[in-house]
Amino acid sequence: MRTKRAFVPSSLGGIDRLESRVVLSTLTAFSRGAAVLTDHAYGQTAGEIRSAFVRFATHGQDFGRLNADLGRAIARIPYHNVDGLSADMQGVVSSMRADMVAGAPNPVANAYQSAIASLNSQVQARVADGSVVRNGLSGGVAPPTGTVFAQRAAVLTGHAYAKTVGEIRSAFARFATHGQDAGRLNADLGRAIARIPYHNVDGMNAGMGDIVTSMRADMAAGVPNPVGNAYQSAIASLNAQIQSRVADGSVVFA
Repeated sequence: MRTKRAFVPSSLGGIDRLESRVVLSTLTAFSRGAAVLTDHAYGQTAGEIRSAFVRFATHGQDFGRLNADLGRAIARIPYHNVDGLSADMQGVVSSMRADMVAGAPNPVANAYQSAIASLNSQVQARVADGSVVRNGLSGGVAPPTGTVFAQRAAVLTGHAYAKTVGEIRSAFARFATHGQDAGRLNADLGRAIARIPYHNVDGMNAGMGDIVTSMRADMAAGVPNPVGNAYQSAIASLNAQIQSRVADGSVVFA
């Protein structure tokens, strides 16, 4: 007959060392996510493009200055150089100049609309392929064209992630050393993951509950280091959810 191994509450299996490795490796991995374009940054860019054309129309029609103003305006847009947005803006200015020579109606206003359309086209393409995510912040200026970007990403900071990992660790340590109260452990874990975007939608609370249930079964069966193993499973579950959300663009790691 097999003898059950006694559970030792203080045996956390090197959680401190594991926690530091988890935080450092995860911060590195998540930092390779998509670029963030805030509504405020987009609004500033659109506003500066408008100002550039107004300045051109009302303060001397200086084409070189207009190109320089537009270049500065789009500098905050991710991948503007890679995607040739500067060249597009210069093309808009060249077409406007030709329209002015030809006597076409409203050449400056038409060029402004073309510049905004080019800006929106690039941003939409990058949002669609996941390399850029839009994040709405207070103080944003509505795009002049009325364009609405449906995708909005939640931001998870490195500080918030590390704090969550620390609180998960503390929850298991408290369980092991201050009365093995499974209900309290579930409550502590629920509070720890509350700052993680979409934790309710993705069923993370239920996942943590399953981990606690499995840990209790392991303790009853005498499995070695049940608390340390449960902690590792909780961190793995946390990371899996964040990685999935970063991959689909609904969360960005900043």
